[in-house]
Amino acid sequence: MTRWYRLAGMALVVLSAVSFGALPILARVAYRAGADPQTVLLVRFVLAAAVLVAAMARRGVAWPRGRTLVGLLLLGAVGNVGQAFCYYTALTLASVSLVAMLLYLYPALVHLLAAVLLRERLHRDQLVALGLALGGSCPGRR
Repeated sequence: MTRWYRLAGMALVVLSAVSFGALPILARVAYRAGADPQTVLLVRFVLAAAVLVAAMARRGVAWPRGRTLVGLLLLGAVGNVGQAFCYYTALTLASVSLVAMLLYLYPALVHLLAAVLLRERLHRDQLVALGLALGGSCPGRR
């Protein structure tokens, strides 16, 4: 049974990566059909909420309460919705490839700025991670 769970987990990771990669392309299709970022996000979050509520009900998971619920609501309503709104709005203003590159490079850029402006020390593991992040984003020769 453990092997089955491992394979199922890997399949879900691949499905998640493919789905996340398809989001900006599908958003652009929706925009060409007349949708706006707010509508795309509404549909995305309503579908996600329906799937999560169904999964909770099927597994018998109780709803969070108190401070945990407030924290999760703030994280979702402010953090996730805010980030997603900026991302989907950027897709209306720039190419998908540029928006995706900025999305994935900003942690590396923030870390570099913290090192330069705040004089934070970069450790060996951080330098390796930054090198991989920045190296993987450099355009190759054509």
